[in-house]
Amino acid sequence: MAYADVQIPVKSDQNTVVETIQNVAKGIQAQFNAIIMTEPVFGKVQTTPGNWNYLRVQFKIWPGQNAIMDTTFRLQMVNAMKTFDPNYSDWQVVTTYRAIS
Repeated sequence: MAYADVQIPVKSDQNTVVETIQNVAKGIQAQFNAIIMTEPVFGKVQTTPGNWNYLRVQFKIWPGQNAIMDTTFRLQMVNAMKTFDPNYSDWQVVTTYRAIS
C-alpha cells in the first residue's frame, strides 16, 4: 500500500483543491494501471496539530514500484498544487508505504 498525504494550500478553496488532488490521483492510476492495481481511495480532509490541512490518498501498488509515487505522482501533484500556491514545495506531499499480507 502507498499512502500520499497532500497538504492543502492555505488560502485556497478547499473543495477545488480536493477535486484537483482526486483528478491527479485518478490520472496517475489510469496512466500506470499495470503498476497501480486499484483506483485511489480518498480519506477525509484532516488537520495537523499545526493547523495544516491535508488529504490522504491510498493506492495499492505492485511491490518494488515506489518510484512511480516518489517521482511521477509527487511531481504531478506538486505542479497541480502550485496553481493554488506558487511557493508549494515537494515536502508538502509525503508518501509512506506499508506491506500488506
